[in-house]
Amino acid sequence: MSTIDKSRSKESEAAIVERNWRRYEYGKDRGHYSYITRARECENFYLGAGGQWSDEDLAYLRLIGRPALEDNHIFPAVNTAKGLQLQSRVDIAFRPAKEGTSEQTAETLSKIVMQLCDDFQFRWHETQAFDDGMIQRRGFLELKMDFNTNVNGDITCNAVNPLHVIPDPDAS
Repeated sequence: MSTIDKSRSKESEAAIVERNWRRYEYGKDRGHYSYITRARECENFYLGAGGQWSDEDLAYLRLIGRPALEDNHIFPAVNTAKGLQLQSRVDIAFRPAKEGTSEQTAETLSKIVMQLCDDFQFRWHETQAFDDGMIQRRGFLELKMDFNTNVNGDITCNAVNPLHVIPDPDAS
């Protein structure tokens, strides 16, 4: 019997699911809902098109006969930062650091990583995560092994919607 089977026999699957659910609820209640509200607000400020006004403010402005004008200074500022990010992307490179490592090995590893990044379109996902971070205050990349088409596994990369990620509220 493996170690995993022994630990499962000690704790029922229902107890594991219950503990996991409580931890999810804890993370959600300790700031994730307020983050979602604020992130949507920030996105509305960035996009403009009437999203900068609350429904109450719009109703009041209509009541007094005034137009709801927007002067969106956020959109061009964020887009300028996006342009700077596009010009200074992440560059992954290996260098020999200890005795016994060679320049040739470091160069080979650098080329392999560059090829992998090209294969899973790292630059596009990097920019998407940067955009999310600029607008919604959080950006996440998910790098993982995918065994669906290759028994040895393929590395995949995706920018994850920050509204769907609940960070551990106790982590630093």
